[in-house]
Amino acid sequence: MVRQILGDVGQISNVQQVQVLDTSGKVIAGSPNLETAITHYVNDPGCYECHRLRGKALPNSIRLEANPEVLRVILPIQSDQTCTNCSQNDDPQSNLGILLIDISMADIHQHLFDDLRVNLAVLALVSALLHRECIIY
Repeated sequence: MVRQILGDVGQISNVQQVQVLDTSGKVIAGSPNLETAITHYVNDPGCYECHRLRGKALPNSIRLEANPEVLRVILPIQSDQTCTNCSQNDDPQSNLGILLIDISMADIHQHLFDDLRVNLAVLALVSALLHRECIIY
């Protein structure tokens, strides 16, 4: 069932990969083409961005330094069902692991850029029309 869910999430167009890590950082499940014998350490690229913030609340998402086009979403897997609605558990020791989802921001950035171009073109057209009207009067 977990593999099916990970496969389904991995099929979402902007999702690059999904990983489930145990508390030691070992990948125990992931996207269909992901090697599960990998262990992530807190100083590894993709982990360091959050773990360098020791003593502070860890973020739920962060852009990867190695690839700023990737947004990593980090979701703790709590052992207590009542904690699943918390944005972040205050006691990481009670977590069973974490769910990592890497999302490509390239398509989103392209859509935003396209919208910006359209808005600028409309602004230029309206400005030209207003300027023309001011000259006529």
